[in-house]
Parts: sequence; structure tokens; C-alpha cells
Amino acid sequence: MKRADWALLAATVLVGASWCHDQLRAFDAHAPQWGHDVAFFNQIFWSGANGGEWTSPILLEPTGFFDMVHFHPVFLALMPVYWMVQSAKTLLVFNVLAVVLTAWPLARLAKAASGHAGFGALAGIAWLISVPVESAALADFRPMVFFVPGFALVLLGAWRGRWAPLIAGALLVCFAREESGYLLGFAGAVLVARPLGEGRRVHGAVLLGIGVTWFLVLLAIKGNLFFHFNPATYAAGASQSVPAELVQARSSFGLSLLFSGYGLALLSPVALLLAAPSTGFLVLDTWREWHMMTGPYVHLRSASLILVAGAGTLGGAWLARRRPWLVGLAMVVGNYTAFHSERERLRHRMAGIDEILASPEWQAREQLLSHVPTDAAVGTDYGLIANLSGREVLWNTVHLYLQDQQPPHWEEPWPITADDLDVLVVTPEDPVHQHLGPEWEVVRAGGGYQLLQQRKPSSP
Repeated sequence: MKRADWALLAATVLVGASWCHDQLRAFDAHAPQWGHDVAFFNQIFWSGANGGEWTSPILLEPTGFFDMVHFHPVFLALMPVYWMVQSAKTLLVFNVLAVVLTAWPLARLAKAASGHAGFGALAGIAWLISVPVESAALADFRPMVFFVPGFALVLLGAWRGRWAPLIAGALLVCFAREESGYLLGFAGAVLVARPLGEGRRVHGAVLLGIGVTWFLVLLAIKGNLFFHFNPATYAAGASQSVPAELVQARSSFGLSLLFSGYGLALLSPVALLLAAPSTGFLVLDTWREWHMMTGPYVHLRSASLILVAGAGTLGGAWLARRRPWLVGLAMVVGNYTAFHSERERLRHRMAGIDEILASPEWQAREQLLSHVPTDAAVGTDYGLIANLSGREVLWNTVHLYLQDQQPPHWEEPWPITADDLDVLVVTPEDPVHQHLGPEWEVVRAGGGYQLLQQRKPSSP
């Protein structure tokens, strides 16, 4: 490898290790960004790894590999690694690796477009120090994160006119989530009309064919394809009144992006156009706050983030043909200085995590959790459900005793009650206490939680 490649490798390792460290510390502190989602993904993997169904009833949606509302074939590729290390932490590391390793196809794209290896390495480093990229890496685990390396490979293959990265990236996108059919189809149509770099219209046509074919396959095998992702619903959202604070937040995000290194995306309008469908989805779906740097919806901007970054990389490469080091350093500095306040918020979050891990309350909570049997059927709350996931039966107490809210697809007895559980790990204020009889007793307490066990009736 050349010195530029070694520099990028060192940056990738250092940044990836730092992000993994932050992810795992947040999990250990019982403070993932959205613990319920971490729990149901871990339940799906744990059940599949132990010979059960690929299912997670705590989602209160159709369960099973093909029946789940969102379709993630990438699970099959991840399962062998998860089988060896069966922990929610494995999924968190997957999320970081998908984002951090994307620096390499972006660097190859930058090198191919500029003809300069040094600019390629700087473009990869610019990706690694971008605040929205960091927030995507630290956003717990979502299969949509594989849109990021997938579309980076698609852009690399489309620019260089190479089939291997184009097809590999398209398949990775397809296997991430069901929106891939729309996104790949649109990207292929754009590239048919206007190929990138060394690519030809045939590359766009193949990408278009993959997108359309995959959409038709999903239409045939998934009766609930439009359960969550219905274009008509999002189009209707365009007529809704958007709160002024949301408009301001989105404008601030857009301006910060414009003044980052990826503002150079304006110099590559064809590549930037590829991000139109995913960005349009984010704007029309006014119920989801995608501009935030933390929270449950960060993953929704995965496709837009990588496509805008790819367009910015190509725009920078166009300028870098004469001044590669100057443009590369400008991209690095631009990405580092942009989103300054949001970077501080991410640092503040991690400082808070450090305080939690040093507190007596956390130590007491950890001691309490160590007494929960691994084979027990458990009910708990949003705060601890991720850390107690990876077992046969797990429920969030907010879903217990829902008499009038039975999911329409549900075939098992309803409602779910504490009688279906062995152990509860809840706060003294949890409403579930209103439903507990004398057979439930507090056996331990600590860290603001109680460990309750249900006494089973003795056999006659």
C-alpha cells in the first residue's frame, strides 16, 4: 500500500475503535439511543441463532423472516458472526463497521475521479470526521445502515464503469430494507440518462433492472410491502402544515451541510440527484425528526447521507484535478468545522455516559441485573429492555394489559399479562404494579429498580 492508503487505514482503525468504544459504553450504561429497537433486533437474531423463528413479538407487528413489516435479508449474512458472539453488542459493532468502512469505497471513488491517491485518502478521512456520519455510526443498530456502504459501492462502480462494485453494492442495498427497489430503480434511470465518469448507459440500465426486479419480487412475496412505506401516504404529508421549529431545524441542517466539505456536491448535480427520492421521503414524512444527531430516527437519512457525501466527493474531485492537496484539506476542515454545536452535543452525551458509569446507582443496577436468570421470562421498561434482551421471552411492560389494543395480525392469546412472565425488573412507579397480585414479591432492589419474581404454585 502507498503512504496515502496507510494514512487512511490508520484513521479508519482509530475512528472505528473510538466509535465502537462509545457505542458499547452507552449500552453498558443502559443508555442506547433507542433501547426498545435494540432489544427487538437482538431478539430476532438471538431466536434465529438458537433454532427458533426469526421473530420478535415485542415489536407488536407481524413476525417471522418473510412476514416482518421491514424485510432485511442482510440478517442471513450477519448471522454467522452473531452466532459466535450472541449479544446486542455484536449488532452495535456491525453498525459502526458498516459506516466506518465506507471511507474506503469513497476514497477509491475520489482517487478514480481526481487521479490523485492523496486526495482519495483525504476524502476518506473527510467522511470519518463528519458529524452526521458519526451520528449514523452511533445510532444503535439498524439494517438500513447497509445502505451506506452499498450506495458507496454503487457510486464507485458507476463512476469507474466496473461491474463488481456496482453489483455488490446494489445487492447490499437490496438486502438492507425494502425501500431499495425504489431507490435503486431511480438511480439506474438517472444513470441511463446521464452516466457518471467512465460508466456507460448499460451500467445504469442494469442498476435500473435490479431495482425494478427487486421491487417486483418484494411485491410478490410480501403482502405487507406498503405497511410502513406507502408513497401515497408520504405524498399526502406534503399538504400538512410543517411546524416552524421543524422548518428551522431542517434549514439549519441543510446550511450546515452546504458549508461542510460536502457542499461541493453542487458541482456534481447528476450524483446529487440520486439522493432525491430518499431526501424527499425524509422531508415529506413530517412525523420523523431526521435532522437530529441522536435518537431513534437517525437511520432514516442513511441513503441520503451517503449519496450526498458521494456527490460531494465527486464535486471535490473535479476541483482537485489541479490542486488535490488543497481541495482535500479543505474538505477535511469543512467537515470538521461544520455542525459544531451538534458535535458538542455528541460529546456532551458521551460525558453523561461516563458520569453514569461512575455512579453508585449504575453499579447497584448492574448488581441487580446480574441476578436475573438467563432462562427467565422477563418484563421490563424502555430503560433496561436492551440490556435484558437475548432470551426466549421478553416483554416491555408498556405492552402488558392492553385490553383494547390487540394487534390485528395477532394469533396468540391476548392480552399479554404478568402471568406470562417469571421476572419483572421495573421501577417502583411502573404502572404494572397496579396489576400484580400477592404471588409477586420484591426479591432485590437497587439503582432505582426492583427485581420481582412470581412465586409458582407448588405441585400437589
